Amino acid sequence: MFSRGLTSGVLMDVSESWISEIRQSDSADIRMVVDRLFDRPVTYSRWLSFHYDLMKKVAASQTPMEQLILLRKTSFSLVHRQALFDHLRTAQVTGPERKAVFAALHGSTSYTKAVLSEHSRYLESNSSLFCTDRLEFFIRHDAAFSAALADYRPQYMDFFGVYCNWAIAESRGDEFPMALMIPELKAQLLTLQRQIVAMPIRAAERRWTGPFH
Repeated sequence: MFSRGLTSGVLMDVSESWISEIRQSDSADIRMVVDRLFDRPVTYSRWLSFHYDLMKKVAASQTPMEQLILLRKTSFSLVHRQALFDHLRTAQVTGPERKAVFAALHGSTSYTKAVLSEHSRYLESNSSLFCTDRLEFFIRHDAAFSAALADYRPQYMDFFGVYCNWAIAESRGDEFPMALMIPELKAQLLTLQRQIVAMPIRAAERRWTGPFH
């Protein structure tokens, strides 16, 4: 483990190096997400700016432990940011129902602009989540958190699905009995999130042969 916190420059170097390595990954799904960043120079530049803002906040902490906590919190926010497109694909939400979900999340913003905005958020969030996971290993082998986040994700997606179903019911003027449960489900997730962020880091330290390996 490092004795001092890493600078935003080092955090970005590790992230960009990891994104380049992912493009050679055997996983077609992962490659597809990351490759989309490189479709146009402006797309990659936009992600760099988005990710740099995240890394500046992490680098503001002075110790590796504080940076790990911030990376954990950042990972949660990224999971939340990518949830919409994951839900739409998994639940196969289309047509008026899809528009109802976007309207609930984006208000008066036009449907086309909302879709483009969410697609950018999805690409950026997925790519940055790959990087925060790598950085957690780079600073220390934070395996316990990675496992806990993997368990948290489907629970959050279940909650998000309930919220989207409520939005669809509202758009139709239908009753949605589970609406009363949404605040309670959200509170439970926030409690779980705080517990996971506060988990002690017990995993063994890893030896690194170089800054990007």
